[in-house]
Amino acid sequence: MPSIWPDKQCGDIDKAISLHQKTLKLTPASHPRRYATLNNLALALSAQFDQAGNLGDINEVITLHREALELFPVSNPNRSASLNNVANALNRRFDMTRQPADIEEAISLHREALRLRAAPHPDRSMSLIGLANALTTRFSQNSRFGDIDEAITLHQEALTLRPTPHPDRTRSLSALAHSLGNKFLKLRNFPDLEAATMAFRAAVKYDYAPASQRFHAARLWARHADAYHESALEAYQAAIELLPQLAVLDMDLQSRQEVLLSRSDGLACNAAACAI
Repeated sequence: MPSIWPDKQCGDIDKAISLHQKTLKLTPASHPRRYATLNNLALALSAQFDQAGNLGDINEVITLHREALELFPVSNPNRSASLNNVANALNRRFDMTRQPADIEEAISLHREALRLRAAPHPDRSMSLIGLANALTTRFSQNSRFGDIDEAITLHQEALTLRPTPHPDRTRSLSALAHSLGNKFLKLRNFPDLEAATMAFRAAVKYDYAPASQRFHAARLWARHADAYHESALEAYQAAIELLPQLAVLDMDLQSRQEVLLSRSDGLACNAAACAI
């Protein structure tokens, strides 16, 4: 997940962490704003983890989110969001350490959050996707086909809750396609690849989404299709066509150049190799 602060503002992250740490010390456990203070510090540390990849940062994020969760009983409407915060942090730590206990707990917490967000809860789609992504992650480790089938079903339900012109529909299409593509890589069942291609194509062509989301979908599509599906070149072409839109006009010249270089790394070479 990209940081909420660009690289050149690392000093701002340090200042934010220091400020939130001081605020937390001044906010006793009984204070009604303690949850917000814990969450703000966790967000700042998460941004620092994005920048540096320091395991200690994500460990502290998890500790802070756990403390926040303890402030909300089952009846509290904020509990589901707090559950998701802990689960997402555990999932991120799993990406670094590959400790099975983290992904197992993340799945359990996502399930609890989903139970608290029964339809027509406005945030149900977020919990559906969080659980589906965690199940897809576990599937990539141990090939439990029940996990990937459940993940696909969850993504499909989330998609129905994000009809056009929902701004996050591209995210749902891309996540569904990613799960279908992962299933194909294990089973080599070509209808799964065809379904993934259709979802990726729809995600890339969804005009209501920001160019950054559509570009991300195009790159994922190319990665899944390359060497397996004839649409790979179409996916690369879509990514290349979206690239200029990532460098928005309100950036300075250096920032636009940095964005284009970071996002295009290897793209042209991979596209050329695919075309040969």
